[in-house]
Amino acid sequence: MSKRPRRSWLLVLTADDRKVEKAAAGNADVLILDLSDSVTPDLKKMARERVVDWFTKGHPFGDKQLVIKPNNLFSEWGRADLEAFAPLAPDGIYYPEPKSAEEVQAVCDALDAAGSKAEIVVLLETAKSFINLKDMCTVRRVTTLCHAQGDLAVNLGATLTDTRETLLYTASMTVVHARAFGLASIDTILPSNLRDPVLTRSYVEGSRRFGFTACSTFYAPHIDTINAVFSPTPQELESAKQILVDYEKVKQQGRAAYVKGDGTWVTVHQYRQAQELVSLYG
Repeated sequence: MSKRPRRSWLLVLTADDRKVEKAAAGNADVLILDLSDSVTPDLKKMARERVVDWFTKGHPFGDKQLVIKPNNLFSEWGRADLEAFAPLAPDGIYYPEPKSAEEVQAVCDALDAAGSKAEIVVLLETAKSFINLKDMCTVRRVTTLCHAQGDLAVNLGATLTDTRETLLYTASMTVVHARAFGLASIDTILPSNLRDPVLTRSYVEGSRRFGFTACSTFYAPHIDTINAVFSPTPQELESAKQILVDYEKVKQQGRAAYVKGDGTWVTVHQYRQAQELVSLYG
């Protein structure tokens, strides 16, 4: 995908005209054009044709970043989805329920054969996704991991809570592997009360504290909160710019770290974070 902010990812119900209109008018950085869970079997073919038309004849989403969520390859519709979408030009394929690196590689191969430039976002929704996570991270085109905790909780027989304790391990696994392989990481927002703004903000802030780089939701009113939490404040941006200036001076002196006036330290890691921040928001 292009080097633009990808803080907020909104699932778009492609078979629902009203949801499509709201997504087009909203502030999400990335729209996920869903063909899987939100589309009933009788509407799968229609939704697929609609998405193909959007990419070949024009879509209503302006310059938003677009990823397509097909059905899993081993489902009744998965192969037809991939054959239809591989020749298109989405920013990415948001691939659900992968159980092995070989499965993700099959998606990559189909994109290669079609000459696509699409990235692959891997949705971690099953126990096998985590057992084989390291290998999936090495598949070319994989740029992003998604901690899809709603379906994951169902598959594990776990109970989601607002304090997040039941899936702390998988959340950490997602972030650790993403950081280890230089990937982005998305958390999914599922507070017990979707309409509670205080609870929602607390949930999103928790995701950022975990180390996730973005959040996804199917509930459009969450988007502004996600954008706010994952955007730097003016003070944070100014601090990042100052780090770039000061660290360059330190490097010229042959040093690899320095201590700021407030007592916090800066190494190459904070320098790289500052570079990323400034490149996106500066």
